[in-house]
This record gives sequence, C-alpha cells and structure tokens, in this order.
Amino acid sequence: MGVTLGLDWLRLERMLVFAFAVLFPVALGLEIFQNVGLHLWGFDYHGGIWQGGRDILAGRNPYPPRTPEQLVDPGNAMITPPLLALVNLPLAALPLIPAVLLWNAVQVLALAAALRLCNVRDWRGYVLALASFPFAATLTLGQPEGLFALALALVWRYRDRWQGGVALGVLIAAKLFPFPLVLWFLLTRRYRNAAISVAVGAGTLAASWAVIGFKGMSAYPHLLSTDADAFAARSHAVLSVLVRGGLSVHAARPLAALLAVAIAALLVGRARGSDTGMFAALTLAGLLLSPILWMHYLVLLLVPLAVAHPRPNRWWLVYCLFWLSPTENNSSGFQLLVVLAVTCLIGAAGMSRAADADRRVDYRRAEGAPVSA
Repeated sequence: MGVTLGLDWLRLERMLVFAFAVLFPVALGLEIFQNVGLHLWGFDYHGGIWQGGRDILAGRNPYPPRTPEQLVDPGNAMITPPLLALVNLPLAALPLIPAVLLWNAVQVLALAAALRLCNVRDWRGYVLALASFPFAATLTLGQPEGLFALALALVWRYRDRWQGGVALGVLIAAKLFPFPLVLWFLLTRRYRNAAISVAVGAGTLAASWAVIGFKGMSAYPHLLSTDADAFAARSHAVLSVLVRGGLSVHAARPLAALLAVAIAALLVGRARGSDTGMFAALTLAGLLLSPILWMHYLVLLLVPLAVAHPRPNRWWLVYCLFWLSPTENNSSGFQLLVVLAVTCLIGAAGMSRAADADRRVDYRRAEGAPVSA
C-alpha cells in the first residue's frame, strides 16, 4: 500500500480560517485598547462627520477654508459631501463619546447586514470581516464604511431592480469613488439602473447641499484638491507609492490614473462577462482611482469577496493580510506594495465563472426557487 505524503490543502485552509477567526478578535481588541489609550478613538469622526453635523445644527459652514497643513494637523476635517453629516445629525446633538459608540454600533450592524445580503452564513466569515484590519480602522477612527458596505451589498442584491440603482446613487452622493459601478450597469446592459444611479446620485448630492443652504459648495472642489495634496504621500493609493518613489505629485497623478485604469481593464477582461467578476473589478477600479486610499476604504472589498465566496476560504485569508500594514502614515514602501497587491488579489477573487454560477444557485435557494442539477 502506498502512503500519501501530500498535504490536505482543503483541510489546512479550513484550519487556518478557524485559527484566524479565533485569533483576530484578540488583535481587534488590542487595536481598540491602544487607540483608546492614545486618545485616538473616534479621531476622524470627531473632526469630520460629528463636528460637521454640529456646524450644520448651529448654522455654520461645515467646510471652512483650510490649508494642507491644517488638514494634516489635526487631520480630521469634514471632507465628504454633506449627506453623511445630515444622516448623523441625531448623533451630532449628543456628546462625542456616546455619539461615537452609537455610530460604531451602526457600522457593526450595517456590515453584518451587508454580509447577510451576500448570503454569508458561516459565523467565521462574520468574525473575519468584523475583526479585519480595514474594519478595525473604521471603528477606531469612527468612519462610515459599514454603511457603505451595506449600500454596496444592496447594489449587488438588487442589481436587476430599480432599488439597485437607487442604492448606487446614494452611495456615490455620500462618497464619490464608487462611480465606476455605473459602468458595470452599462456593461451588463442594465441601462435603466445606470440612468437611475446617475439621476439619484446627482439629485441626492444637490439636495444635501440645498439642505445646508449651499454653504461651502463653491469652495468644495478646492478643498478636495487641497486634501489630495496634503495626503498625497500618506495613504495606500497608487499615487502615494509613486510620490514616495520620487515623483512629484503633478507628474504622479496621470501615471497613477493610467495604472489604475490598466489594472481595472485587465480585471474586467479577466472577468470575461462574469457578473461577479465585473462587479469586483469596477469596485476595485473606484478604489484604485481614488487619489487617497485609506485602509478603512478597503472594507468595501468584503462585498465582492463575499459575493464570489460566501463561505470563508483562502481568499478570506488573503484579506486577513491587511493586518501586515497597521497604519498608513508610517508604512514602509514594502507595506504599501503589500496592501496594493492584496487589494488587487481580492479584486481578482471575484473573477471566477464558477463563483458566478455558485452565486446564481445560492440566490435561487435563498429565494426558494427550484435549483437545477
């Protein structure tokens, strides 16, 4: 009788998924403890959405003029369009500590709901997502990526209904970088949803500015440009890698955009008509095209990952590698490249036609329809 010496890779994968699901909540707890000790808990929420909401309640301009130096230190000004501050108005009326705790609770529930919409049923998937470093950054800084993930999951879930177009429009109005998903609707011949997303996005953006009396609107493009200059070499963006490599910001910007488009085009081509593949590729394109890519933005990659692989597997383990770069500002060039490489790999996780077929079967089962063999 022969003896099989080869590794049981599937068993090893399952063991690693279980081990990470047990260990990562400990890492999350330590990250939270450290940030609380350094008085950094809710740092971005404090000067951003919460303060922006308080300014709106007081009738002040939530977008006062700022220099790059003022944005870097204290570095947490209100930069997003007004929609998030308006959504957060009930919490803005509260003191900071209870407000940020409630805000974080909303993010946890929203991300869990997003995973549920993507048909994730395995408890390990929820633990790995909620204890991932991008979501740890979301919680410690007080960012809204849990809500963004929920909106993106709704875009996918209702991609063939008008609600999917509405969800994408609202998401774009809150944060501009998911706009390439309009192209996904067009490429998959969902023309009505493409039109709805553009109309809802523009309408919601205009309405949110109207609610605050258009305060700061004329200077807002300059504020975004100033913010991009201030953090050009501080995030995980393609632009940051090029700037740290020695290029000037002005020279690096067109090259970074070209590289991002090339990567996205490569992944779209690799998808070969797969719905999940193009959804993943164009979600990734929005992230790569952003002049600033903070770690918490990468929570959005959990949605195409969960769509393509609802059961935690090796791709979820790849997502866990974001813990290798626990901060943007002091990251080495190697860490930045690791983050971008992992980001692209997670984008590639949705390329499989088999995964696309699996999702169709899963949705039919979830909706109670008969499933053919």
